[in-house]
Amino acid sequence: RGGIQDAAQLYEIWCLIKIIQLVEAEGWACEEYPIGGFERVDDDFRAEERTTGAVKFEYEKVGLEKVKLDLLFQPTATAKPKDGVWSGMMAVPVVQRPDIVLRLHRNDLPNKPVYTWIFDAKYRLNGNNAPDDAVNQMHRYRDAILWSNEAGETVSTKLTRESIGAFVL
Repeated sequence: RGGIQDAAQLYEIWCLIKIIQLVEAEGWACEEYPIGGFERVDDDFRAEERTTGAVKFEYEKVGLEKVKLDLLFQPTATAKPKDGVWSGMMAVPVVQRPDIVLRLHRNDLPNKPVYTWIFDAKYRLNGNNAPDDAVNQMHRYRDAILWSNEAGETVSTKLTRESIGAFVL
């Protein structure tokens, strides 16, 4: 009933589901499951639109009230920080679109640091490894995606490179 699906797109969604399962197995509870970007029709789960399928899951954990976890699926980082779901996310010098971003907000620590992991699902393999171009893309995501505390501003002076690392799934 879902029709023919691109294997790489199905793999991206499978990776998202596996990360959700891992996060929830560690005791994190989703505040509210997002509707935007996904659609449930007659028990079929499918991406509504590949290029605009961006979704944000927000998690909390009992006992860690000042710690939040965000799981972003298919965010788009542009040259200027934006308000909204990806508040303050931007990229230089070109637009970046990783598959999955995990952000841990440590509001319980001084300076309230945010730790970010970037994941990209790669269906292709070179033997048992990701192809060189996929690894290079992860380095680009890690280095090019920035966050600004001044979302919506045309020029930002407070840019942060939060990424701890970028990983090929």
